[in-house]
Amino acid sequence: ITKTLRGAEFASQYSSNQYGFRGNKDINKERETILIIGDSFVQACEVDNDEVFTFILDSLLTEQIINAGVRGYGVDQEYLLLKQLFRENINIRHVIMMFYINDLRDIISDNMNSEFPEKPRFILQNDSLILYDYDTIEVQNADKEIIFPTHLTYRVSRFIKVLLYKSAIYKIFANALQFNQFGKWLYNKNLVNKPDYMTYDWRLADEQILIESIPLIKEIFKNADILCSSNKATFTVFLIPSEFQYQDKLVNQMKALKYLYSYESNIDLAYEGIVEMLKEEKINYIYPLNEFTHLNQERTLTFRFDKHWNKNGHEQVAGILRRYFNEDRSNGTSGKW
Repeated sequence: ITKTLRGAEFASQYSSNQYGFRGNKDINKERETILIIGDSFVQACEVDNDEVFTFILDSLLTEQIINAGVRGYGVDQEYLLLKQLFRENINIRHVIMMFYINDLRDIISDNMNSEFPEKPRFILQNDSLILYDYDTIEVQNADKEIIFPTHLTYRVSRFIKVLLYKSAIYKIFANALQFNQFGKWLYNKNLVNKPDYMTYDWRLADEQILIESIPLIKEIFKNADILCSSNKATFTVFLIPSEFQYQDKLVNQMKALKYLYSYESNIDLAYEGIVEMLKEEKINYIYPLNEFTHLNQERTLTFRFDKHWNKNGHEQVAGILRRYFNEDRSNGTSGKW
């Protein structure tokens, strides 16, 4: 397809190739290939074809770059797609699998209590990955909604509260206040909703989620590394830093949540744990947190609200990967970044 995609902050020209992946030219199976696999950060619907980091990288390196990003995918679905693509006999020499913090929750989700079809989901049995058979296994939904207690401490009618919560203007007003003492007072009086970053949709690295997801992610990465080795390809994990780690405004908001509500995001802890796991398993990885922090101070890497990479973000990611592959060629090993 070739079409224009529109969002609140963008209008982009989008094309896909014969495999349905992002790109405006067909894939040559014989040509040496770098496969980049991931979710919406890789598919990058928010920018034009020629602004996506994979397109930029394709013009900088001798290898063919395949963008196998699928919006909403987790590392489990990416692993299954990787197996499928190796069966296509494409000359894949290097695989980059992108990881983002929401993959922690995605890997223990099954969509069973949503409007979407059930997604592939792995469990661990005797340290081995087992794919759920939804026809024979009763699935326990680990991604069920968490209900937070609400205490009515202010005498306002339910009708007025609903009007306040539904009002876009009031939401903008409340959002500006939720990170200070007055916002906390409004929250305690039940006049504003819980701050966005404390709601279930944003709680991506809770302790229970880490306990359930890290062992599965470890096995996914191990199996992907073995699969690549058996196909004479090199496997690397690219850890996409969370914007809550490197954008000053969001970092300060997290500090305010911790001070006001004793809220812990665990995002840094989650990334540190995955880095240690990758080191232990001797799996190549790229974790450019320091570089993202430095670059974002010069020019913002993401859209203001959407938080996917903007044009500048894609240019920087392409530069990081170009240096990574050039170093790989010069010393014969990808190593750890």
